[in-house]
Amino acid sequence: TYTHWLSKFVQAHGLGKVTPHMLRHYFVTYLLSSGADLKTVMSVTGHNDPATTLAIYAAATESGQEKAKQLLDDII
Repeated sequence: TYTHWLSKFVQAHGLGKVTPHMLRHYFVTYLLSSGADLKTVMSVTGHNDPATTLAIYAAATESGQEKAKQLLDDII
């Protein structure tokens, strides 16, 4: 199974604890921080409510914070 394969892969490469759920969070956060539109991310995650997607996955990333700062600087 995928979980079994992941466990062996993680152990072989000394990656510490990695679960399929952690990979899901990483992937969706990466999509959002890379500029993927919310509708597409909602479709990938199976969420019907954008608030759910944003509440769970819209982690503040360093690049996102820098982008927001630049947008504010441009306005001012």
